[in-house]
Amino acid sequence: MGITDFYKIFESSGEISLNDIGKRKVFIDAMNELYRMILGHGSTRGLTDAEGKTTIHIKGTLDMVLDIFRQGLTQIWVFDSKNVSVTKAPELKLRRERREAALEKLEKHKYAAPVKKKVISDDEDDDEFLDKSMEEVDKKRVATVEIDKLEKRAFVMEDWMIADVQYMLDCMGIAWTTAPDGIEAEAVAAFLARRNKGVVLSRDADALVYGAPYLLKKLKGVKKYELYDLNALLKEHDITLEDMAKIAIILGCDSFKKKKEYFAGIGPKTVVASLKKSEVQEKFKIPEIKEALSHYSLNIPPEKIKIQGQGIVPLENTERINEMINWMVRHGFKKDLLVKKFSK
Repeated sequence: MGITDFYKIFESSGEISLNDIGKRKVFIDAMNELYRMILGHGSTRGLTDAEGKTTIHIKGTLDMVLDIFRQGLTQIWVFDSKNVSVTKAPELKLRRERREAALEKLEKHKYAAPVKKKVISDDEDDDEFLDKSMEEVDKKRVATVEIDKLEKRAFVMEDWMIADVQYMLDCMGIAWTTAPDGIEAEAVAAFLARRNKGVVLSRDADALVYGAPYLLKKLKGVKKYELYDLNALLKEHDITLEDMAKIAIILGCDSFKKKKEYFAGIGPKTVVASLKKSEVQEKFKIPEIKEALSHYSLNIPPEKIKIQGQGIVPLENTERINEMINWMVRHGFKKDLLVKKFSK
């Protein structure tokens, strides 16, 4: 979910390419980016292996690693722990309920599941479709689109997908870490970015509220990113980092779903000004709101962050690279194209 309407208040500094960020380290909010890769695809079944298992995460990971590496940038991927923060439990429960509802609807659409998606051009000669009326084709098109939407709502990142990505990172010599129990990956990424004067790559604005000096938000379909500069945003709106955290609570975020009895009538256009009102500030003394706010000021012990593969020179171990290429071939990728990717 992230922070509701955050990007309606805080605008980016503009669109940039990776080569515009100098030699800053890039800390990747791994789960957020993997979900972006898969759900941003036309269908979660858009790229699969012989067993019908999705391989979008494999292609997406390889492309992202190579794109960042070719700009001479150091990248560290940060994964979420299985034991998430207690304050996020209500949001996770809501997500599960949405997935279950989507799965129930998918059951009703099972009759259309085998339909092969196909775009028909004006001059296409396809017997499969010529034998059917256009009305039937349109119905199947609608059903297929609906199935794709429901499958995206029902999608959940499986452990084997995460294991695939971590295996690839190990093979390529790319550093990665898992957030300590009870701490979110974007909080760890922000912490590491502060200590290393780096940037966080994520679509989740929480990284900024956790104190990431810069946030890169990938734009769809192009190798461009929106850049958010934390200090510039705080200065522009004349607020502190704590104020930004309060804005997240008022609008609604993963750790606190907006409640009308507390912040009724406050939206993206009025939230910054509302911070000056004593009655709004008083709300932050309420135990559940105070607890949610403290979520953004967690103390992360550096010794709890264990980075795998740190100090290894990326993409230099040809034996591991070839091992990964053969593994990808077994998942349906073409060897000649993979070899070509690594030879660039």
